[in-house]
Amino acid sequence: PIDYKFFVADGLIESVAIVANRGTSQLCVAMVDENFERLDANGCFSNRKKYFIANSTSPQEKNISCPVTRYKEDGMIFNFQKRCSDMVPPGEWHILVDVAKRASNIIGIYFRLDLYLYRGRVYLGEATFLPTFGKHHCVSKLDDKGCADPCVKGRFWKRGNDAHNNIEGGPITDEPDCIKGWKDMTSQKQTELVMETSLTFP
Repeated sequence: PIDYKFFVADGLIESVAIVANRGTSQLCVAMVDENFERLDANGCFSNRKKYFIANSTSPQEKNISCPVTRYKEDGMIFNFQKRCSDMVPPGEWHILVDVAKRASNIIGIYFRLDLYLYRGRVYLGEATFLPTFGKHHCVSKLDDKGCADPCVKGRFWKRGNDAHNNIEGGPITDEPDCIKGWKDMTSQKQTELVMETSLTFP
C-alpha cells in the first residue's frame, strides 16, 4: 500500500511524504501539504556538498542570483529520490489528515507519523522522532522573487519552539496511559498490548 508519512507537531501538519510503488522499479515519492499542494517542485536540500541539483521544475537551477543554487556549497538542491509525476489524494485523505493531527495533539513534539490506508481503515506503520537525522529534506516554496525557499521546515519547527519555550518543535506532553510502563515490558508483552489495544483519540 501507499505509505503516507506525516511530519507533524503541536496538532499541525508541516508536510507529508507519500511513498508509492515501494518494492518495484517504479518507486517514487511526492511531498505535499495537508491540502495536497506539492512542496517538492524545487528538488531536495542538504548541507552536504556531494549532492547536486537535478530533477527540478524550477528556474532556480540556473538562477545564480538566488541564495540557494547549484553554485552554493551549503543548502544545495539535489536529486535524492524519484519524484512522483502524478499524484491524487485518496478518497479518505481527510481521515488521514484528521488522524495525524489528533495523534500530534497527543504527542506534541515534532515527529513523523507513517500511516497506511487499507479497505478504508487507517493503520500505523511507525513513528520516528528524528526523520533523516535532519540532514536533508524535499520541502520548499518559491518566494516573491521566484527563488526556492528551503526554510519552510525550519520555520515550522521554530514556531513550535518559540510557542512552547523548548527545542522540540512542540509541547512536551504527558505519557499516554496506554503506554505507561512500556520500557519495562518484555517484547512479548509489548506485542500483546499492540494487538489488543485500540487507541481512541480525544
